[in-house]
Amino acid sequence: MLAEWDPFPSMVAALPPASLLILVDGAIKGPNPMLKSLEPHADQVHVMKTPDIGQIQRFVEQKAAQQGGAIAPEAVSRLSMNCNGDLWYVNSEMEKLLLYADGRTITGEMVEAMVTGIQSTTIFALVDAIVEGKEDVARRHLDTMYHQGIAPGYVLTMINRQMRLLAQAKELSSRSRGEEPTKGEFTSLQPFAQERARRQASRFSLRAVRRALAGVIEADRSIKTGASDERAALDVLISDLSGLVAQR
Repeated sequence: MLAEWDPFPSMVAALPPASLLILVDGAIKGPNPMLKSLEPHADQVHVMKTPDIGQIQRFVEQKAAQQGGAIAPEAVSRLSMNCNGDLWYVNSEMEKLLLYADGRTITGEMVEAMVTGIQSTTIFALVDAIVEGKEDVARRHLDTMYHQGIAPGYVLTMINRQMRLLAQAKELSSRSRGEEPTKGEFTSLQPFAQERARRQASRFSLRAVRRALAGVIEADRSIKTGASDERAALDVLISDLSGLVAQR
């Protein structure tokens, strides 16, 4: 125990009997001298672990169901992975989203538009780094998501989705003015999301976008066949996609 913390147990002992003391720290591994020194001065001691990503996702789904609402899987993932394990925060944001949706299904775009304090280090920041050719930045985002417990399959799915959106944006940009756009994922996006996809698509040639989609399929195949583990396949994919940006 650090010397400067030696007086702390006696300070805790001097607290009024009805006091509730909350200590926020990292994970406690094995016997903890500080916790052991505090136990004689407490009626009850509870060690609370930060909920993992799966527990948070279930909380989000249950909250929506309890309020008679609906939430898309993408929205569940996007909110859950950006809350730092804070269920109070999640509960507050879900109340806001349910009011905003007003009976509609809560979408990923709604989460991105409405949730306050959402972290920039998300799958969208990863994709932004890829389409800007910033391979090192993309890898750092991937490392962060791994530490957050985000499933590699989800990362691959979202990269695949964004590449499809870029392909649709490229196709629409090549159509004659006034020609009716084909219904699809792109046309169902919110305007701000469409604009982002158009901006990202402008960095790629149509040939590069097609190669990117083929690269995603190859990464998925290598994972499912056991030719590569998930992290290695994603690392190769990020490197390949980042290298396509400048190709015309």
